[in-house]
Order: sequence, then structure tokens, then C-alpha cells
Amino acid sequence: MDLEKIKAKIEMADCIYIGGGDTVYMLEKWKEFGVDKYIIEAYNQGKIICGLSAGAICWFKDMYTDYEIMRGQSADYVLKKGLGLIDGCMCPHFDDREEDFTIALKSGVIDSCYCVENNCAIEFVDGKFSKTISAGGNAYFVKLEGDNISKQQL
Repeated sequence: MDLEKIKAKIEMADCIYIGGGDTVYMLEKWKEFGVDKYIIEAYNQGKIICGLSAGAICWFKDMYTDYEIMRGQSADYVLKKGLGLIDGCMCPHFDDREEDFTIALKSGVIDSCYCVENNCAIEFVDGKFSKTISAGGNAYFVKLEGDNISKQQL
């Protein structure tokens, strides 16, 4: 699909939904072709942006991702830069990643993060946390306070 057609689809959309997958690769391709600018423009116009997994973390400044695991480069999750539309960090699949996330938090890689379990979503309005939507999972704001981990359910 050519770039003008992609731009037209984004301009016509009321909601932009992004599914799961390789977040870092997706963002690289968006930037390579300029799609990121169209999505940011849509966001700034008040259009709904949403997604799951990769499509949930891409909106944040920082993403706790399995990027290097997917490539066989490491056995660890890593922190990568997202689009930056929402300030802060996001960790999806927290019920599967909590142990690894706790190690990263204690090592200083991350200082705080929105952590969302499977079957749960968090909503932001104008860049600020609004509410949790759950079909069984939970969401937390997790941060390191001294040597202790604070895990506030949202």
C-alpha cells in the first residue's frame, strides 16, 4: 500500500487499533516510511489510539519489551523507546513477566511502570491515567521506593 493511501486511511479513521507483535520493528518501519507522523497527528486531533501488547506499549515513552528475546539476542526483557505520546513506561503481560520485571526494577533499569496483566486494559485521557477495564486481569503502577517495591493496583 502506498504512503498516500495509508495517510488517507489514518485521516479517515476515528480509532487506530494496533495489534500485538514486534513493537520495535513496527516503530522502525513507521519511522522509515513516515507513518509515525500521521499517527501522532491523528492522536493530536483527538482520535482514539489503542491496542494490545505491542499495540499497547508503543504509545508510551518507554516500553518493557521482549524485543531481544524474540531475536534470540538475550534471555532478558529490555527497555526501549516508544512513540512518547504517553509519559512513562508500560509493561504488558505482567502476569507472565512479573518476576523478570521485578529484577529489572531492582537493578535500576526501570524506576516506575504501568504493568498490565492479560485480560486487562488501562485507559488514558489526554495523556493521564483514567481507568482500568478488566475481563479478569489486573493493572498496577509499580515503582521502586528505596529498597522496596510499591505495587499499587489501578
